[in-house]
Amino acid sequence: FDKFNFFMTANTVSDFLSEKISERGIKAFNIYPALKHANLKTYTVNRNDNHVNVEASKVIADTLNVYLKQLISKPN
Repeated sequence: FDKFNFFMTANTVSDFLSEKISERGIKAFNIYPALKHANLKTYTVNRNDNHVNVEASKVIADTLNVYLKQLISKPN
């Protein structure tokens, strides 16, 4: 994805997948807002490989880390 395609499709796809996962009783985590806020120059490895690149992977890992720490620190 180039930046335009990322912003035009990622949120729609993420919402769709999150809904389908949630329908099965699994908590879904939408990473799109964190990636959008990061405003990276690129999000994928390259034009031929649409997997997230190192920078986007770091944003995802950091965001999940914060979420999991908050989840763990919540009293039951």
